[in-house]
Amino acid sequence: MAYKPPFTRAPGGAPSAGPATLRRANPSLVLRELREHASLSRADIAQATGLHRATVSNLMAELLERRLVREVGVKLQPPSADSSPPRSASAPPPVARPAW
Repeated sequence: MAYKPPFTRAPGGAPSAGPATLRRANPSLVLRELREHASLSRADIAQATGLHRATVSNLMAELLERRLVREVGVKLQPPSADSSPPRSASAPPPVARPAW
């Protein structure tokens, strides 16, 4: 029989999130950061959210493909041998909803 860890609760009493829940929540987390700031690099998003840089890159690829974000430029900095230049991304402004 496979080991099943005991049910745990996060601080505050809420059940801890599993991988499927995090996969659904992480894109929203990235979009929220982009809406709060004019534009951010993937490294800035990773630092602000606490997500791993590779996770942010994968999420950005998905969000770009779904046209929920757009790349707006490359930050100029001295080239580094081990990385590509940081690209900034932004989220389009929220769509106004009619007040019916």
